[in-house]
Amino acid sequence: MHSRFRNRQIYVGELVLQDLDDEPASVLLERIKKERAELKEKKTRKRRSKTLPDFN
Repeated sequence: MHSRFRNRQIYVGELVLQDLDDEPASVLLERIKKERAELKEKKTRKRRSKTLPDFN
């Protein structure tokens, strides 16, 4: 029973001191989403830039 309580504390962040200078989770998640979209766009650009050789 004691470990269940400890696990709940870990899950909700009660065991870590909060740093007031940290950005909110919503801002962090938005930044991660933007970075992933940029990486995905770069990958598709690389794939599109490859051209087939001219056989004529």
